[in-house]
Amino acid sequence: MDFLEKEEIYFTEKDREGGTQIFGAQHIQGLRREPSLARKYLGGVLSAIPRIG
Repeated sequence: MDFLEKEEIYFTEKDREGGTQIFGAQHIQGLRREPSLARKYLGGVLSAIPRIG
């Protein structure tokens, strides 16, 4: 993720009913072009909740 531009990154998030929302990093207000997007994602800052495993 650190090697991609924010226009190349998309997140998915499921709601309680099982529906899936897809949104791009470029649509997140205040998100700058920076190399720490992976750290922000894993920290839950980007609203898509990271669930690994």
